[in-house]
Parts: sequence; C-alpha cells; structure tokens
Amino acid sequence: LDQLIKYRRAMVADDVFVSSVKLSLELTKLRNMALKLFGYYHIRCQLQCAKKLASKMQIQVSKPAIPHLFPGTVLKDTAIGTTFEVSRNCRCVQFADVIEYWIHIPVDFTKVEDKVQFNLSLELWHIGKDGVLNKNFDDVVDMFKQISKRDLVLNFSLSKGLHCHRPVLFDYQCLGAVSFTVHCSLISVNILPTKALENHFRNSCSENGWFSEETNVMSYRQLMQSSVALKNSKRPIQKEVPITAYISAFCLLLNAYGALQAKLLQLLPYLPRRDHINFQPLNCSKKFEMMEQNLSCCTCDLETKVICVSQIVFLSNSLNSLWRRFLQMFRFSTGVTQKLAIEHHSSRVKRFADGVLVTENSSQALFNTDEQAQDAVAQLKWADIIRRSSYFKLLPELQIHCLTLDGTACNMPIFLEERFEPTASWSTGSGSPASIAKAFPFKRSPFADNQRGFNCRKSPTLDARDQKKGSALRKFPCFERIKTQYLKFKRLCFGGKVFNCASLPNLADDQSEVHQILLSDATKFYSDPVISVSGDDDYSEKGDEMLENSCEQSVLHFKRSDLFSTYECGSSVDQSLLMYAEAKEQCRKILRDNGFSGWLASDFATLPLQRYYFLSPTAVDRSSSNLHLVVCVHGLEGSPCDLNMVKFFIQLNLPGENIDFLMSRRNQMDTTYKEFQLMTRNFVEELLLHISQYPQLPRRISFIGHSLGTIIIRSALADPRLQSCLPRLHTFLSLNGPHCGVLYNKSSFVNIGLWFMQKWKKSGSLRQLTMKDNADLRQCFLYQLSKLPCFEYFKYVLLVGSPDDYYVPLHSALIQTTKSIHTAGNSLSTVYGEMVKNLLEPVVRSGRTLTVRYTVMHSPVIDTGSAYLLGRTAHIAVLDNDIFIEKFLSVSAVRYFT
Repeated sequence: LDQLIKYRRAMVADDVFVSSVKLSLELTKLRNMALKLFGYYHIRCQLQCAKKLASKMQIQVSKPAIPHLFPGTVLKDTAIGTTFEVSRNCRCVQFADVIEYWIHIPVDFTKVEDKVQFNLSLELWHIGKDGVLNKNFDDVVDMFKQISKRDLVLNFSLSKGLHCHRPVLFDYQCLGAVSFTVHCSLISVNILPTKALENHFRNSCSENGWFSEETNVMSYRQLMQSSVALKNSKRPIQKEVPITAYISAFCLLLNAYGALQAKLLQLLPYLPRRDHINFQPLNCSKKFEMMEQNLSCCTCDLETKVICVSQIVFLSNSLNSLWRRFLQMFRFSTGVTQKLAIEHHSSRVKRFADGVLVTENSSQALFNTDEQAQDAVAQLKWADIIRRSSYFKLLPELQIHCLTLDGTACNMPIFLEERFEPTASWSTGSGSPASIAKAFPFKRSPFADNQRGFNCRKSPTLDARDQKKGSALRKFPCFERIKTQYLKFKRLCFGGKVFNCASLPNLADDQSEVHQILLSDATKFYSDPVISVSGDDDYSEKGDEMLENSCEQSVLHFKRSDLFSTYECGSSVDQSLLMYAEAKEQCRKILRDNGFSGWLASDFATLPLQRYYFLSPTAVDRSSSNLHLVVCVHGLEGSPCDLNMVKFFIQLNLPGENIDFLMSRRNQMDTTYKEFQLMTRNFVEELLLHISQYPQLPRRISFIGHSLGTIIIRSALADPRLQSCLPRLHTFLSLNGPHCGVLYNKSSFVNIGLWFMQKWKKSGSLRQLTMKDNADLRQCFLYQLSKLPCFEYFKYVLLVGSPDDYYVPLHSALIQTTKSIHTAGNSLSTVYGEMVKNLLEPVVRSGRTLTVRYTVMHSPVIDTGSAYLLGRTAHIAVLDNDIFIEKFLSVSAVRYFT
C-alpha cells in the first residue's frame, strides 16, 4: 500500500525517471605470450560511469565454473576474479568468471541522451607461489602486486545495448592478453518521486530497496485500480513533467527490447542445435501502433500518463525476463564468442585503416626521379591535411575502446602505401591492374560501414520481401520519401560494382550524394536501430534470414503524431557518425585538390586479409615441407628482443599459418660496429645452423631487418652458401634500412654524432655507411653491394621509411632520389644515382617482384623531447610503438607474409 501511495504521488508531483542498466562481464581466458613472472594471477575490474551522474551500482561475482586457487569476490567497489596459476609451460589459462553490474542512472527524458559511457579498468595482479597454499584469500590479498593495467571505455547505447567480445593486451613488460565478453542492456525505467530518489541515493541499495529483484516496479492491475482516484485528484500539479517525457521513456524501452530481441535472433544460429529454443518474438511495430491508438483516445494528460506508465511497467518486466533468458542462452557460448570477436576485430581494423593512403603504379614508376622529388613534398602535405582535418579528429570510437591500444587522432600514425606492380601484371588500359580488385574487394560507399540499419543482401527473395513490407508501410505519411532515400542508399552502397583507379573519382561523388541524402534530413527519419548486420560473407545464411524476419517486428520511428515527434533517440545514424562522414568527404576533396590521385584504405569494403586474434583453425600443418621461416635481424647496438613486437603481431595476425621465427643474435651490441663483412659471416653461419635443424628446407623464407640489419641481410644473400635458399625467398621487410647509406642527411647534429661514433668506436660499419671506406666511391662496400643480386629473388619487397627519421634518410630507406641529389651534379650524386639504378633495375626486369614503399608520418605526441628532434624516435618507433606496428601489419603488410 505504501508503495502504491508513492507511485500515486509520483503521477502528480515532480517525477524522476531512473534507468536501470545491467552489465554482464564474462572473463574467459588469459593467454601467456611472454609473462616474465610465474605464480598466481587474478584480474581486478572496476566500473564507473564516465559522466558525473548520481549513479548507483551493485556488483555481484558468480561462483566459478572451473575450480582454481581462490574464487572470485568483491572488495569494496572492485570485483576480483578467480585466482589461477601460470607456469612456465602454460600458454593459456581458462576460467569462467561472471561479474554482474546493476547501474541505476537518473534520466531527464525532456532532453534525452542515448549514449552513456562507462569506464572499465582491468588490472592484472600477481603473487608468488611461496606462502600462498593452505591460506585464505583474506590473509594474502595484501600480498598481491599490480603488474599491469588497461583502461577501457564502454560506449553504451540505451536504445541498442552493447554486445562485444575482445582481447586486451597488457603492456610489453608483461605480455599477456585477457579475453572477455560484455553484454549490456537497459532493463527498466523506474518512475520515482524526488524525495524517494534522494533517499535512495543517500542510502546504499539493499535487497529490499527500490531496485531489488523481488520488488517489482508496479503491477498493471495496481495502476489501473488507482487511475480513478488519480482522475479525481484535486492536488495541484507542481513542476509537471511533460507528457513527451513519458512517451520518450516508452519508446526507449521499446527500442531496447527490440534491440535485445534482434540480437538474440542474430546470435541464435551460432548456438549448437541442442541449445536452440522456440522463441516467440514480440511484435514491436504492432505494440507501437496499439500505443498510438490508445493515446489518441485519451481526453487529458492524466489518462495519457496512466497508459504510458502501464506500458513502461509492462516493457520493464518483459525486458527483465528477456535479459535473463538472453544470458542463460549465450553465456560462455563458443560460437557466439567467435561471432562477437569477429565483429569487433573487423571494426577495429577498419578504424586502423583510416589515415592510410594507397596508390598503385607500374614498377616502371620506380625510376621517375622528377615525380619522386615532387611526391616527397606532396606526401608531407597530404599527411598534414589528414592530421589537421576534422575527419581524423572525429574518428569514431569502438564499442569497447582502449585509448592506449586502439589509438586516437593524437597518437595514430599516418602512412602512404605506394604499390609498384610487376610490369608483366600491369594493365595498360584505362583502369588499374586487375590485382587491385583481388587485393582490395571494393564494393561499397565508405559510409556504409558505419550504417547498421540495413540488411542489404542481394537476393530476389529479400527484394520481394522488401516490396511486401513496403506495401504495409505506405499508410505512413513519410513512407515514400524514406523508401526513395533507402533504395538510393542501397543502390550506391551495395550495387555490386568493383571500382578501378579510373572510376575512383566518381566514387567520391557517389559518396557525397549519399551523404547529402542522409545529412539533409537526418533528424526527420529513422531506420531500424536494432538490427546489426556484418558484411562478412561467411556468416550463417540462417542467421541472416532470422535477422531479416526480425526487421518486420522492430520499432518504427516514423513521425505519426505530434506526441511521438519529440522522441528522437532511436536513430541508427547518430550525429557523430554523420559528422565523421561529412568530414571525410571534405578531406577527400581537399586531398584531390592537392594532387592526390589514390584512395583511403578505409574506403574498401573489406581489407585484403582479415585473420582474427586467437581464433586459429583446429588443425595446422606443422611439417617443415609447409614451413615459413621468418628471419629477423636487428640494427646498430641492437639485441634479438628488438623485433619481438613485430614478431608478436605477425603471429597474432596469422594464427593459422605455420611460421617459425629466427631472431638473430650473433651480432649484438658492440659487434654491430664491426665491418659488414664480419657481421655477414656470423649471420650466414647462424642461419645455416638453424636451417640444418629442419628435416628439409622450409617452403618459404622471409627476412625482416631494421636499420643496418637490412644491409646484413642483403650481404648474406650474396654468399654462395645460401644459394639453395634463393628460390624459396618470399618477403623482404626493410624497416628504416639505409640501403643507399646515410648520405645527404639534413640533420647536422646526426652527422656530427656519426663522425664522433666512428672515431670513438673505430666503427667500420658506420664508415661503410657514410661511404668513406674507400677513396674511390665505386669501390666502397655499399656501391659494390648494390651491384649484387638481391631484391629480384623476393616475391615482395616492402620498404619502410619516415621523413622524421634523421638517422636513416627517407630517400635511402625507400631507395629513391631527391631533388637536391638530382640537381647536385657532383660525383657523389652521380654514384648515388647509379646505386639506386643498380638496386631497382633488376626488380623491374624480373617481372615477379611487387615493391611497396611506405612513407610513415609518426605523431609528435609519442615523444617531444630531444630524441624526437634528433630523429631517433621515428627511427625506433617501428620497434616499440605498438599502435604503429599493429596498424601497419594488420591493415597492409601482414598480407605479404601469407
């Protein structure tokens, strides 16, 4: 009775809406890539509302399904997962921790915001084995030490929910990854009087409080019985909440229910058949129509409130029931986990593709010295245009975003990929070579990737179904306008055309037209917000069909009456994505105006290679007959650990490949100051010893070199003892390699440093790199090495350089000339030009080698000290900048290792 009285007062007083959100965090695995400490670990989780809201949170840790040392628990506001052991030979630890959060947030529905951000902190804690066994957790909890921490942002939508699975990599000093799944949904909207709300947030939530499971919101019967008394109430209304707020709350709940229902139907095919259930979905569109009919019969605001609150109660109860069923079906399901992981990884790689410029030419263009001199200046200008553009600053965040791993506009590198196709495969027609369609399956407008509202599979059956659904919607006033825009958007985005270079300029025009359609009337019509369709062709056909059926039962956000016109939080095209798409169009136009004739990597429907982290096939051929040996050689004063991150991300991007790595260790630290001839002999002996351990030669051999390590590799391949390996050479990745020495360096500080190190270390390698090892320039080591065959043996040659690297000039790393070298006219510039010709001419003649030049513009945010000014930061960023390495490999380079 007391509760009924409070709700009756709420109908005539200043009502406060409190949204209840439930979040299920499932910790599944910890993978040990290179954990340096062995013993016992656990994961600690902290969740907070990003905004300073008067939110209240309840935490519950379920009992683990897999027994370990200590079960999970809650310590203050921190959830602590299961304590498990990691030994030297343990590569993966499985556990099944479930942490449930119940968050209550006041919402002002007169100015509703659909987005809510949560900050999730994942901490890795460790304790040694000594003194842990036979003790209680409370006795040893203070002995644990924090090893690493990652801060994540959960971008939650009240109307759409959040369902995602991702791995989080801890830092380099503690190389491990924890995989987890997040399911989050709005489950109810509670209407409370202000005083009750104050009491609620003053006191902690208890089992018998306002939000306990046992205390329901308010039964429909109770509400209707009190309606007569409410109508006759003489009490004056104080600070009355507008009617639109109640309608907005109803629409929000209906959206949330439709989204959770659609997600259930989408994930259902990924369950084992034995777990399938008979599920009767709620017809949301019919529910919407009934609500409108009921409200149209109301004679006063009070009746409208009664009807709205009754429907809010009904939907809240239904959402609670559906949420429990959803978790019961999909929690720790392997198929569902893989589906969500694939969706997240695809979105993440697509986001990395922003800020990557791509061009393609014939290998003959490698010799265009005049164009190269102009392009070197233009490339810096293009990168600066992107860096300063609103497009790059408005990069949309992922559903679960980690700033240190996923990057921001401030620390994201920008690079240009120039592909030089072998002459034999180059098409002389009006378009680009046929390989471009094979390497980049281009089949959409770029803005379509951010659209989740349309299921646009090309199918006559679905087209007929679209027509059938359209006939039922013609009674809506805005149907014809929406249908026209939708069909035009669908035709432009999924028309099935494969664009070549000649048609790329037209693509921008099409995109601009699509964006104008969407932007001109974005706030007046809404597409289905609850359906999320991926472009992956491998997804279940049955799942697509069920998803298509669910479209008919989703919420319709059409403007049908003045009462509903105020609620506009259900759009799948949110304002941030529209601003991003418009800014991208403007940036592309500015790039074209400044002479850029290529395209952005994010324009492609799917990237050339998409392997999903930790999702490897069940059977991999590990025989040496199918082995790919990748040899990594470090640079000056380096160690075998220098290229560990490159090795790690190649393994991560190629989980199903039979790859073995040799991290060269024969030339370390001071040995790298010796002459190249000595280092070459050491390296060849090391490589032959390693290969002799296999029953037969590996099928493919690739090399990755950093700095002077690239010169060691080239010198070693000229050794007769490696003659049998030459037919098996596959990829040569050169990271800031001084192939033409360190001549024409624009930094006087670096030149002074090189001179000083030569004198102090008596360095033969530095003397050879500066071409001072012989009075006759054509007898110098580098010139003689340029005349020996090397690059033409490889299928792929990848050259990486940076204008911010003053240790190795960009023109030397990319094997090209500059305007100053071309116009110098002295003996040194002549010899330099001959070296470039000696290196590139055999590649062009071979007709089989694909050469790729990468010009990398690193962000100055990564370091603003003396190391950046001297160029050292850019020189070693290819080794220790996780964001660059992952972006570079996952977006482009890793496909050349398959």
